[in-house]
Amino acid sequence: MSNTETDTGSVKYLKKNKSTVVLKSDKGNGVVVLSKLICDNSIFDIINSNKFKNLKENPMNYIT
Repeated sequence: MSNTETDTGSVKYLKKNKSTVVLKSDKGNGVVVLSKLICDNSIFDIINSNKFKNLKENPMNYIT
């Protein structure tokens, strides 16, 4: 069995695990494996930060 086959099998196993999140990395040809709990908490922290604001209108209505 080649390393590529082993790596593919490992990624498939991790994707089936509901407590992990497997994502393609932003740069390069890598894979990022995160705890789902840590990933969810990080997303909620970003959403709840002051970096975003509620819009009064849907801007998509103006795009044709």
